[in-house]
Amino acid sequence: MESVARYKPSITVPLTVDFSTGADTDIGDSVTPYIGGGVVITTGDNGQVAPMATVGLDIPIADAVGASISVDAGFLDTTQVGASVGVSYSF
Repeated sequence: MESVARYKPSITVPLTVDFSTGADTDIGDSVTPYIGGGVVITTGDNGQVAPMATVGLDIPIADAVGASISVDAGFLDTTQVGASVGVSYSF
């Protein structure tokens, strides 16, 4: 029988600090890097709560639209790294 890897979701709860670069875009906002830490909570039978670190960029695209790029590292039994890209709308 073939073994199938089963991935279980993790929940990340970061607290971050933004750093203004002063690099203005065409829409008047600036690209904003951030860094922070928090906790990662794994799910499943052997769920864990462990510290995590995060770093990323918030990038304005249009008047109320932005993009976000982040990398998170969770310090569980082994260090696990994840990356995400997102789009946001402010209202």
